[in-house]
Amino acid sequence: MKRVVALVLSLMAASLLTTSASAQERIKFLLPGPPALPAFVQFQLAKSKGYFLKEGFDVEFIGAKGGVDVAKQVAVGNGDMGTALADTVILVRPNGVPVKAVAQLGKGGLNQLIAREDSGIHSLKDLKGKRVGVGSFSQSSYYELLAVLGHLGIPKEQVDIQAAGPGGIAQMIVGGVIDAIVNPPEWALEFKAKGVPVRVLPIEELFPAMPQSLLASDDAIANRPKMVGAIVRGMLLALQDVIDNPKQAAADYVKAMPQYAGQEARFQEILQLYIDDVYVASKPGMMGAFDPKRFEAVQSFYLTNKVLEKGSPISELYTNAFVTPAK
Repeated sequence: MKRVVALVLSLMAASLLTTSASAQERIKFLLPGPPALPAFVQFQLAKSKGYFLKEGFDVEFIGAKGGVDVAKQVAVGNGDMGTALADTVILVRPNGVPVKAVAQLGKGGLNQLIAREDSGIHSLKDLKGKRVGVGSFSQSSYYELLAVLGHLGIPKEQVDIQAAGPGGIAQMIVGGVIDAIVNPPEWALEFKAKGVPVRVLPIEELFPAMPQSLLASDDAIANRPKMVGAIVRGMLLALQDVIDNPKQAAADYVKAMPQYAGQEARFQEILQLYIDDVYVASKPGMMGAFDPKRFEAVQSFYLTNKVLEKGSPISELYTNAFVTPAK
C-alpha cells in the first residue's frame, strides 16, 4: 500500500511540474549582440533570479545584428521583445517600423568614444581622418557617430568607419588597426587590462545620447500587455539589484554565467562603471521612465545633422505605461 501511495504522490508531483512548465509562456527576447556581453548583465540577472518565471514567462535571449535589426525583427514578430538604445526607435519609426520604447535602463548615455592614447584623438573634434570602429552599420552607435560628425561639420567620408562585430573591432583596437570605437564603457577596462592605454570621450558631451531601452511592437503593447509589463518589471528589479549592491550582483551574474568563473571583481568594476555613468541612480524620477524632452532633443539632433530625413510625433516613440516608481 505504501508503494502505491508513493507512486501516486510521485505521479502527482510530476504532473504538477509538467503543468507548471507548460504554464510558462516561452518568449524570444532579442539583444543587439552576443547575450554573454557585459552590457547585458542585468538581463541575465533578471532571468537567473527568476523574475520572469515568477510572472509566467520563460525568456530566451537571442543575439541580433545591432539595435536597428532588433527593432525590425521585433516589429515583424521574429522576436517578442528586444533591447536597443532608445534612439533606435527615432531612427526606424519614420520608415514604418511599428515599435516603441517601453522602459529605459538608466538615465545616462550608453555609448562612448574609446580611443587609443596614441591615436592623436584628444577630443571628438579630432576624428577627421581617423579610423573608427562600430559593431555594425545597423547599430545605434553608428548613427550616433554620424550625428556627432554632422554636428562637428566633418563629412563621414573623411572618417574611415569600419564595422567588424564587437569582437572584431576589439581586436582591431588592440592591434592598432583602428584608432577608436564607439561602444559601452566597459570596453575601456578591457583594453587597459590587455595593456592598451585608451582615453574615454563621452559622446554625451555633444550628443544627448540615450541608454539601453526595452522595445516592444505596437501589436504587443496593444494585445500582450501582460507580457510587456512582466518583462519591464523583471528588468527593472534586476537593474535595482545592481544599483543597490553591485558586489552581490557581480557574484550572482558569475554564478549564472559559469564561463566567467573567478571574475567577480572584474564584473563588480564594470557594474560600478555603469552605475556611475549610465544608470546614474542619483537622478530623480521613476525608474525606467522616459522624458519626452530628451526624445525631442535627440530627434532634433538627428534631423539637424541630416542623419534622419523626417521625424515622428514624440508620443509615438515611447510609453511609460509599463513603468512603476523606483523602490
